[in-house]
Amino acid sequence: MPRQRIFYIDFIRAVAILAIVATHALVLNIPGKAYYYTSMFVGSASLFFMTSGALIFPVGKTGPFLRRRLLSFMPAFLIWSVAYWALLTFAGGPTDGPRPLQWIIITPTFKVGWFVYALIGLYLFAPIISPWIERANKRQHEYFLFFWLMAGFLPIVEKFTFVRTFNDSFLAPFYGYLGFMVAGHYFNRWPMRSRGRWEQYAFFTLCALSMACSLLFFQKAWKWNYPQVLVDDLTANSMVVICMWFVLGQYVRHAPRAVARVVTLISECSLDIYLCHIFYLDWVLNRMPLTAGQKVVYLLVLSVGTAFIFRLMRRHVTRPIARRIFPPRKTA
Repeated sequence: MPRQRIFYIDFIRAVAILAIVATHALVLNIPGKAYYYTSMFVGSASLFFMTSGALIFPVGKTGPFLRRRLLSFMPAFLIWSVAYWALLTFAGGPTDGPRPLQWIIITPTFKVGWFVYALIGLYLFAPIISPWIERANKRQHEYFLFFWLMAGFLPIVEKFTFVRTFNDSFLAPFYGYLGFMVAGHYFNRWPMRSRGRWEQYAFFTLCALSMACSLLFFQKAWKWNYPQVLVDDLTANSMVVICMWFVLGQYVRHAPRAVARVVTLISECSLDIYLCHIFYLDWVLNRMPLTAGQKVVYLLVLSVGTAFIFRLMRRHVTRPIARRIFPPRKTA
């Protein structure tokens, strides 16, 4: 039985994918420092890890869970991976070199493919952590998330002190994208909007302080030649900001019917938008004399339009054919 759609999840996905596409469109059209500021405070791919965490637990039986989840995006990802490999190998890319196709099982053939590999890893680990997720109470979730947040300081400490913190720190086991999935489940199970006023004030004060510290440290980081570490998703300031966007999205619970349909459509097409937007960006728009605003608009229109066509093809062509070839099993 399919899950009932949750509007705020669709809203977060839609806003996140549009922000990602717009940010990528700006990378060559605004100064580097401005691009880092933009990257720091707009949506992030890690929001999709949070929405997955909010939806998938408990995962149920491992086999059906993995089959359902992986088959929902792996065919499209493999097709795009081969297509990007062919383009980079035979046509040449302006911003990236060819990556070997024979290692596709462990590394992407295109530069934004990391997200899908991270998502696959999280899905493979989900059945392992699901029993704990189901039994753990609010305090136990907060115990994990606290140390996960502390581990977010490791990249900054390592860059600043040149200490091998990832290998030597007791926080190293807590570091990684899994924390976003746990955080998504935590905020979905105990929404911030349902808590006391002072707890909400404390959370958003922490977010404001994190953003202020990000701006302060970023000025120094730029001079010290490591600004990238402060905008990486797995640094403490980015963790807080990403969780803040997720929590703010939870306050958007309703929308007019027409708006809700558009939001749902973009949410359903979000992975296709992510996979195809780099093609239009690198092989079409970056080769044209466009302003930053024009590039953002064109990229959004082309990516969303292409993703919508793919969605129609899957619904009316490939899925019916697949059902004929592999009919569903009859249950007794």
